[in-house]
Amino acid sequence: MEREYYMGIGWLFFVGGAAKSLGRVNQETVETMGFPFTVIIVPLIGGVSAIFLYNILAALLSYTGKWIGGSGDTNNLRTALAWSMVPNVLLFALYIPSLILFEKGIFDNETLRTYGGLTFSIKLWTFFVLQSIAYLWSIFIGINTLSVAHEYHRALSVVNYLVAFILLASPLIIIVLLILRLELI
Repeated sequence: MEREYYMGIGWLFFVGGAAKSLGRVNQETVETMGFPFTVIIVPLIGGVSAIFLYNILAALLSYTGKWIGGSGDTNNLRTALAWSMVPNVLLFALYIPSLILFEKGIFDNETLRTYGGLTFSIKLWTFFVLQSIAYLWSIFIGINTLSVAHEYHRALSVVNYLVAFILLASPLIIIVLLILRLELI
């Protein structure tokens, strides 16, 4: 039973990561890689990356959460992060008909000017509003499930995310600053 449980978490990470990666595609990517390649390869890379990155994030949130009085372990936090992916999984289900309906237009900023029409505009804006709701819902669930996993207040969940981000970003910022300093010399 436990193996199936963790396989379910992996699938939530994969499908949620695929949806997030599709949400970040723009027209230049589609023009460079081609539409069929973009809608197949980008979600695959995003899904595999999400499995890897969210497992690292769970360990990091467990580590930093204990600094501020949390009690959750890595498995609890992995589950909490997986639950925060549910809106993205639903968003991925919404991408499929949207890709059929809007094709390349879903990634283009000029879509409304190109296709025009009130009905098309309503459909496209409805998709964008639902996409925004899914992202906000995902953040809300992430904060709430982290507070449940660590057994502390939601405000400390936000602090935990910020501390984890700072720890994750610090080495990257230092490397970038060192590279910039070397270029200035």
